[in-house]
Amino acid sequence: MIGISFLINISLLVVYSYINAGQLPPLAYYPQFLFLEGWPIVLQSLVLIYFVYLSILFFNERHSKSPNHFRRFAAEIAFIFLAGFGLLDIFRLLFEAFVVVPESDPEFLQRKLRQIQLVEFTQLAVVYGFMTAFRIFGYLQQKQLELLNMQRELAQSQFEALKNQLNPHFLFNSLSVLSSLVYVDGGLAETFVEKLSKTYRYILEQKDKVVVPLVQEYTFLDHYLFLLEQRFSGKLQVHWQRPSNTNQQYLPPHSLMIAFEHIINTNAMSARQPLEIHVEQTSQAVMITHSRHPRPAMHNGTEEQWQKLKEAFYFAGHQPIIVEEQGDRALIQLPLIANAA
Repeated sequence: MIGISFLINISLLVVYSYINAGQLPPLAYYPQFLFLEGWPIVLQSLVLIYFVYLSILFFNERHSKSPNHFRRFAAEIAFIFLAGFGLLDIFRLLFEAFVVVPESDPEFLQRKLRQIQLVEFTQLAVVYGFMTAFRIFGYLQQKQLELLNMQRELAQSQFEALKNQLNPHFLFNSLSVLSSLVYVDGGLAETFVEKLSKTYRYILEQKDKVVVPLVQEYTFLDHYLFLLEQRFSGKLQVHWQRPSNTNQQYLPPHSLMIAFEHIINTNAMSARQPLEIHVEQTSQAVMITHSRHPRPAMHNGTEEQWQKLKEAFYFAGHQPIIVEEQGDRALIQLPLIANAA
């Protein structure tokens, strides 16, 4: 506000000196004009700025529930300009007493006073317009921030609901595989039950968390891949070597599982043409590369889970999930989160 007041004062001093003298005086004239005659101009601009500022604050409180309603603008404009004209009349008397050069021609003097009135009115309108624009801009920024926070909360709540939906879907597929293994290989069925119990326990334990350590996701992936191997046999080939540099790195829980389920749901596989998946880690992301055998996605909730996972990354303020397709290969980048805050 100090900077605005300074610019307005400088502009007004130039304009008033031009109206008063009929021409632009030299620069050396302005310091003398300011201290001897220009002080009413400085005082007027300061009073008007703070008058408009305090008036806007008053109407902000009065119309806090609807700050940009038509009624607020109508009442605010009427009050500011009516009261402002009263203040300008007071300062006009000061100008006539201390600033305006006496003229022998009354008509010329009145014309000069009308010019001063026009400048004063313009000053009042500019100050109000600038402050109102600044207020509306701040209001829109606040609403945008509130909307973003609501979107983040909505995405998080949807992701929480998604993780609850994930349990029965995953359990149904696993029990279908187990029912077949019981009659084929009892020992393998026992191992399958052990892996399934660890996997399902992880799903239940982590479902209320926003992020989990990457090392826990990798341990979960070990058990989950065993279940996938039994579920798809030779039709799915996963190439993955667990990295050692996982300290202080995090992912949303079940991210790897949801990514794998998305790949399986949108790609065909067979013993002659298996689906190949390669998992690697960089310092910034988990890179999942897979062969592309596109097929229509099945409506089993998997794609909804995948979409909500991407929204969870985006609205939580993290780097977004990147998906790239090139020919017969596709790449999914799950960005690593540096801290659990």
